Amino acid sequence: MKLAIIATLALVSHYGYATGLVKEVIMNGAGCPQETSSYLVNDKSEVEIFSSDFDAYSATSPGDRARKACAVGVTLNVPSGMQVSLGTVTYDGFVAVPIGGKANFRTEAFFAGQRGKVVEREWSSASENIVESFDVSSPVGNSWSDCGEYVIARVNASIRTKSSKTRGTYIGVGEGGDKILTLNLIWQKCDVN
Repeated sequence: MKLAIIATLALVSHYGYATGLVKEVIMNGAGCPQETSSYLVNDKSEVEIFSSDFDAYSATSPGDRARKACAVGVTLNVPSGMQVSLGTVTYDGFVAVPIGGKANFRTEAFFAGQRGKVVEREWSSASENIVESFDVSSPVGNSWSDCGEYVIARVNASIRTKSSKTRGTYIGVGEGGDKILTLNLIWQKCDVN
């Protein structure tokens, strides 16, 4: 309930024309199921996605594998005379990979009907255990929406793990409050010429 009130206040305050800025947010996948995930729009042109389910653990069986995906669709109501671009998508997480194990993170962000830049990061080691926090910030590009029309921003992410012969591998995406990603939006006035 508290998150819904904060989201409503943020929508009303954003840019002065943000009432209804986000028409709809749809989340899908084992990493961010719609029924247990939420979002927040803040006054810095950011959409934050929250879920406590975006982690994967492969057990201690040799070669055991795990995978989770999270697909987010954000329908933006672009005000008349304005257009929007996707700035960056930022993730924070934690990984624990034993010698011989492997973990992988992959993401892509784009407007519906377009292709996005794929960013991938992999952890593996033949000589030492890896236990670390990580952040991935992916610049999306310089693609602008049409002026004053709805546009759907899509963010797809997946995580995969493979255990070693004797130990499990873990990767989790999220930070305090289970924020799994931040989508930065850039606004500009339309060129009237």
